[in-house]
Amino acid sequence: MAVTAQARGVLPLDPPSWAAPSLTSTGRRQRWSLAAAGLAGIGVLVVVIVVLTVSGGAVSGDPTQSRGAAPRSADLSATGRGYGPLVARYENAERTWRAQANKMVAASTASTASAEALIRPAVQFADTVDQVDHDLVHLRWPASMRGDVNALEAELATVSGDLRSIGGQSVSSMAQWLSNAVADASAASAASQRLKGDLGETISSS
Repeated sequence: MAVTAQARGVLPLDPPSWAAPSLTSTGRRQRWSLAAAGLAGIGVLVVVIVVLTVSGGAVSGDPTQSRGAAPRSADLSATGRGYGPLVARYENAERTWRAQANKMVAASTASTASAEALIRPAVQFADTVDQVDHDLVHLRWPASMRGDVNALEAELATVSGDLRSIGGQSVSSMAQWLSNAVADASAASAASQRLKGDLGETISSS
């Protein structure tokens, strides 16, 4: 009604022409059908716009995924910076402990005094190994390197167990214990270097 009133005020049409006999009930239904079709067309257009908007959002998300590669590379670099000091800490502690162990080997014959002198360095080395193991698992490692990380963790756990078992050794068993501990510490050192090399290759290829 508001539209009709506005049209009457603008268009110079006589009132009889608005009440023409051609506007039968059939004509009205046809006009309502056309209006409904128009509304349906508008609804379809709105749906299309919404779909295109959502699709556009999904497409625009691709650059975000591409940008996600940068944090992954940054994470690897951060892992490398965190892992380097761990390797250095382990190797320094191993050298200190091995120097004490070599003194016992140089003595040719084990004694209670030499065995007791090695307890403190062994426990200190074990503490460092446990701390390195703890910090190792808190670094963000890519899934492709989890195998190497797990292998190093196992080696470190073995070394820690060897070192802490020194209290249960006798003078006669010290030589064998020392041989096993040195071999396991060397294996852990090799595993740490292997992981370091793999990490460097992964960073350079990312």
